[in-house]
Amino acid sequence: MKLETAVVGLAILLITGCAGGVKTVKSPSFDPASVKRVAVSALNGPNQTLSTSIADSFVPDLMEMGFSVVERTQLERVLKEQSLQLTGAVDPATLKEVGRIAGVDALLVGDYSVHGERTVSREISIRQRPMTRRRPGFRQRPGAVGRIRVAEDTVFDSLSLRLVSVATGEVLLSSSRREQFEASRLDSVLEDMAKAMKKAIK
Repeated sequence: MKLETAVVGLAILLITGCAGGVKTVKSPSFDPASVKRVAVSALNGPNQTLSTSIADSFVPDLMEMGFSVVERTQLERVLKEQSLQLTGAVDPATLKEVGRIAGVDALLVGDYSVHGERTVSREISIRQRPMTRRRPGFRQRPGAVGRIRVAEDTVFDSLSLRLVSVATGEVLLSSSRREQFEASRLDSVLEDMAKAMKKAIK
């Protein structure tokens, strides 16, 4: 009986959310109270503008989770000054150095892959989720709409966001969508990921 209970508990812990094709996993050792300040890195992907726009659009969600968020441009300045580079597989030593210099407890990183792009592009809307607290330097108003130029027939193969501890390099929280979706659904996918992450850390 105890074994069955343990197995069920583990399953609930590992798969905290699968709404809308989104899978969200929280590390058993993640204590949200221990993470106060978070920096956001541009995602790894083929389109730099899209990579930074996705990262920026997620800032209000992190603030609603209770984190204090360091401006992405500030993080990039730190990386440039220290000749550091963040890639998909972040080096623990680099993470510790970033955490020490930027004064953050965790880093939000991510990646995405696409296929089927053409040269013709159009703008898609990324709705900024309402913020519960105002942050100096964050220019977009609650409810504002950001615009991203993306190839009109872009299909995302995957999208992943990970909150990583700068002290240990451990992935504290991960949310991903591995099923294909069109660019027009990017905003709703991001919203599903945000909701799942918020639910996981409550």
